[in-house]
Amino acid sequence: MKELSLEDVELKQANPSDILIGKGLVRLILGFLADPSFNMEARRRHEAVQCLFNLTVLETLEPINVAIVYHSTLVIAEGVLWEKEDQICALSELIKLAFLLNFDEAAVQYLMKSKNLQIFMEDEAFLSAAFPSGSVYRESLNICIVLLLLLWAVISLA
Repeated sequence: MKELSLEDVELKQANPSDILIGKGLVRLILGFLADPSFNMEARRRHEAVQCLFNLTVLETLEPINVAIVYHSTLVIAEGVLWEKEDQICALSELIKLAFLLNFDEAAVQYLMKSKNLQIFMEDEAFLSAAFPSGSVYRESLNICIVLLLLLWAVISLA
């Protein structure tokens, strides 16, 4: 694999939940890990994704190569599935798809449904604890703003 370099790029520490580690990503990974073939208890699934909350995420204002983003999905998959190497690529590809969808909660749920992935009540409780209702409010607010803009566009065309 080609080595990725960020030389001469100014980096600063960012809040992981603001950049990448959001509810959509965690939901997707929990759904992947809940596959019966993994035979993984809820506690083990939660421990696997808990490592994502402890990441140090660096951000830059400069544009970066898409390969770096895709490499990041592989790193996330390796971190979560370190015991199941044969599944790393499958999870990485799934995360790439969700990245293209901006980890939008509704889009991630549709993606999960199309891949026959689901999470259990214990996982929902974990998500609710990890992402309090304030983050859901922010997502709902974004959806409302988009709907208002669409409504404004329709009225303007009339």
